Amino acid sequence: NDPGDITIIGSPHASVEENYVFNKFFNLLGTPNAKFTPHVIPGSGDGFLITDDQAPNTNGCRVIKLDESDEQSIKSTVSAAKVVIILSDDLIGRDILSSSDLNDPYTISFATNNTETTKASDLVIPITCIAEHAASYVNVDGRIQRSYPAKETKYTNRRLNLEMSEGRLDRFGTNFDNWVSEENKVDCLPLWDFLNKLGDRLGLDFKYDHSREIFAELSNSLDILSNVSYERMDEEKGVQLPIKQEEVKA
Repeated sequence: NDPGDITIIGSPHASVEENYVFNKFFNLLGTPNAKFTPHVIPGSGDGFLITDDQAPNTNGCRVIKLDESDEQSIKSTVSAAKVVIILSDDLIGRDILSSSDLNDPYTISFATNNTETTKASDLVIPITCIAEHAASYVNVDGRIQRSYPAKETKYTNRRLNLEMSEGRLDRFGTNFDNWVSEENKVDCLPLWDFLNKLGDRLGLDFKYDHSREIFAELSNSLDILSNVSYERMDEEKGVQLPIKQEEVKA
């Protein structure tokens, strides 16, 4: 397929780092910039703790300059594509697309769980969720915060991963304990690890060993993220970015 026939769709539910490497990787193959569409349910917020915006990283997608698109734009782009690649967004479940919209294009979903969109996809690639990797998110107020991995996958070990903490139950757990046994560890990789391996096969100059490395590149290339780091986010419990503080609109 011609790279122009490929549509890539990022997600306000995925982290800053995931959206960035997702867009960069496929841009290296010649695809257009990734699109995304906000996940806003008008009236669902309470004006106090809950907002109408259902996603944790809508402003993060804007910070890294993904193309914000409405429902009709996403539909028309998908209908014209031969290949559609979706990052962590249940576009069918939230009525942006219908399953019939994905009948013609070959659809690949990077996903953390089973959804209506993964059911309609031709290929589903499991990736880590927020509880399984370190990554950052920009909330509706423009404050960037980061997550810590708490749950092991089949390819992580909390004794070797310095981002993870270790409690007494972790130290003394055995293979007979549910929280230690391999059967309860998900077979998935962080998105950037998967793309590293795919890049090797395709001969691309693409390699990120950790989400910290991805964020450092972003901090060096985007003025809005200059002087922001994981260490600063940890020390200040998040960093307020110089963007207008207002709730994301549909």
